[in-house]
Amino acid sequence: MTISQNWSVDLPPLVVPAGGKSERMKTPKGLLNFFGKPWLKHQLDCYRRAGGKTAVVVLGFKADDYLNALSFLKVDQTIRTDGLDITTLLNPLPQFGPFSTIQTGLSFLLRQNFSSFAFLALDRPAPRPAVWHRLANILNDQNADMVFPVRNGKDGHPVMLSGSFAQTITTINPETGRMDKLRLTLPDSACLAVEETDINVGFNLNTPEQWREFLNQRGAV
Repeated sequence: MTISQNWSVDLPPLVVPAGGKSERMKTPKGLLNFFGKPWLKHQLDCYRRAGGKTAVVVLGFKADDYLNALSFLKVDQTIRTDGLDITTLLNPLPQFGPFSTIQTGLSFLLRQNFSSFAFLALDRPAPRPAVWHRLANILNDQNADMVFPVRNGKDGHPVMLSGSFAQTITTINPETGRMDKLRLTLPDSACLAVEETDINVGFNLNTPEQWREFLNQRGAV
């Protein structure tokens, strides 16, 4: 699917789940060094540069590592950093994985009456600003429930969600909920995969080897 550039739609608030154990990476993913900057900060900066204004970082396992390393993370507080309002929450059920972490962030944002939402995993690099806006426009124009980028057959992030689908997500049992299975319940017209050429789309950063490959490619660009 291709659409002309139109940045008339504001970006939805963003949930960044950072509650995992990072067992395969062997260190918290958000604290990895990305050319002198913590990876979590880089992901948030990508959203901010695209025009994003509101982000929620949800911690769980390794929360103390994040709180000790990053001064802009204050539990149950909103801190403005470089023009971006960042609220930090703790997932009370991190043992149920990323689905419950996303639920924690969405539940918080739904109480603020936003009409659409996005989430960006730490193991999926943020794309360039134009991608964010294409996804947001498609979500709005097509009345979809979920929109996400793909490249060479590989899914990427951010994932954009309608307000009604976000509400549905928060009602599911966190012990059994999985986003990949939940999206299969949507009709094709409501779950849209958008083809992108952005090199960041499609990377999966879960191991030190994958991280090194990603850094090597970024250093060559």
